[in-house]
Amino acid sequence: MRELYDIIYVSGFGASVNYSKEFCETLQQITQMRVLNLSLQHGITLEEEAQRVETHINEINRNPITLIGFSTGCYVCLTLAIKYPNRIRIILCNPAEIVTRLTKETLAVICPDWNKYPYLVSTRLLIKTDKKTEMYWKVVIMIFAIIWFIGTTISNGIISHIYYHIHGKYVNEPRPNELEKLLFTLPFHDVLKTVRECLVKTNYHELFRAYSRTNINTIHILVGKEDFYRHFSNHIAQHFSPVITHATLGDHHFIYHFPIYSAYKISSIIKS
Repeated sequence: MRELYDIIYVSGFGASVNYSKEFCETLQQITQMRVLNLSLQHGITLEEEAQRVETHINEINRNPITLIGFSTGCYVCLTLAIKYPNRIRIILCNPAEIVTRLTKETLAVICPDWNKYPYLVSTRLLIKTDKKTEMYWKVVIMIFAIIWFIGTTISNGIISHIYYHIHGKYVNEPRPNELEKLLFTLPFHDVLKTVRECLVKTNYHELFRAYSRTNINTIHILVGKEDFYRHFSNHIAQHFSPVITHATLGDHHFIYHFPIYSAYKISSIIKS
């Protein structure tokens, strides 16, 4: 018989359960609630990721269930909260990829100094507004696939090195060696699907809009003061309800860098 849980934590892209182990253990001690620490499986769609979490929800005989999402895991949690509006309350930690649905004009309004941030400059073309941009991303993914194939043929370390310099160092990504083992040892098709799901298919605006129509429970978003996505989390809070943001220490990976602090911060929201 599977153990039942009170809180389900869903991690983000490239993160294993080891990333959030200390955070989840501390949260369980503080709240005296059972915490399930889940990582994304990778190589499957985000809808299928949500179905994996849903199997646990269906076995839990309590209301409400608390889902905590981190980064891409927020997308999974939002999807389930829309499906079960009366059963789930969610806490989101630095939801990512919101930038993919913003035009450059909107980006300039909510983050006037966006061009000062190397990461935002490098991702400004993620905006999906037409077929031309969609084709752009197909080319980008194809280039990634070629690099992946060459890199994994010679050494997985090459891919990790490239990933770190185009993304990891800008968001202070922890445990790069584990990322290499987790993601870049997957079959080619699975890696391609994971990248496509996380970069191209996420649409947070659509999910928040749907949530606002069907759910009265407040969404709490924890935003790292140094997170590159913080402007977009604040943008969501201004344009959708019911959403409340909470500033935290650190950057995008505050749960990993400050696990005890994060556990106390989130436990206070759960108890409120």
